[in-house]
Amino acid sequence: MQRGYGEVVKGGLSVKKKVKPHAKKWGTELKKYRTSASRTQAQVASRIQVTGTLISGFESGTHWPSRDKVNLIDDFLGADGKLVELWVKLSNRESYPSFLSELVKAEPAATHIREFHPLVISGLLQTRAYARSLARASNRFAPPEAVEEIVEGRMRRQRIWDRPDPPRVHSIVNEAVLLAPTGGVGVMVEQLDKLIELVESHRLGLQIVPLKTGFHPGHTGMLVLMSFEGQPDALYLENALSGSMYHGPEVEEAHELFGELLGVAWSPEVSLERLRTIRKEFRDGTH
Repeated sequence: MQRGYGEVVKGGLSVKKKVKPHAKKWGTELKKYRTSASRTQAQVASRIQVTGTLISGFESGTHWPSRDKVNLIDDFLGADGKLVELWVKLSNRESYPSFLSELVKAEPAATHIREFHPLVISGLLQTRAYARSLARASNRFAPPEAVEEIVEGRMRRQRIWDRPDPPRVHSIVNEAVLLAPTGGVGVMVEQLDKLIELVESHRLGLQIVPLKTGFHPGHTGMLVLMSFEGQPDALYLENALSGSMYHGPEVEEAHELFGELLGVAWSPEVSLERLRTIRKEFRDGTH
């Protein structure tokens, strides 16, 4: 057997599955608690209504469980929340591309977030269905559990909205992003519902750059500007393959660029009305 791979029986055949370090770490703890509780893999599998092969995959690190299964396993083995706690910790570390980790760590500390997204709706604003559509499109051959890992990671980022003092978020988005039927009509209606609710509840400032804009200063791509209490502002830039955090003169240049984007975008009031119109068009089938 090759190092870093585990054997999984599928359809009577032995298939090699890659061992994921974070999954292996959680699986080792699972085995420890299972052994301590004098439970077999078959007993755990029966309790959470899966196959014994899947439990074996959890322990060997070739498979990663969903949160609901982790809750059931933790309760069944009397782990007192320790398996859940470790799962959350490892998920936070592993559910994002490595280049995105700096942004994920910085967002909860920010007091003000200004962002421009030319191609998709911001991860902080996505519904679960919209996030899943994007994750599936970007990972066409990934198994369902891998896609769900990405979605869960994105949903965890949105916990900042549950804080009593969430950051002020000002998002600028291209109109084309809102017109594209990402995931289908139902997904887009739900996504537009969420954007409208965030704007109407005064938690989000959102402005739309019209599709017919002739001069578009945002051609360079997405940007996220973050302000912090007692610390200098930071800038995060990302393309399809990488992302980086900046703290130097690039930050001031980005502030100027963001100002130019505000200049070509519709006002918040007009943008909100446009959101409502696009939602209606999707609902009526006239879009």
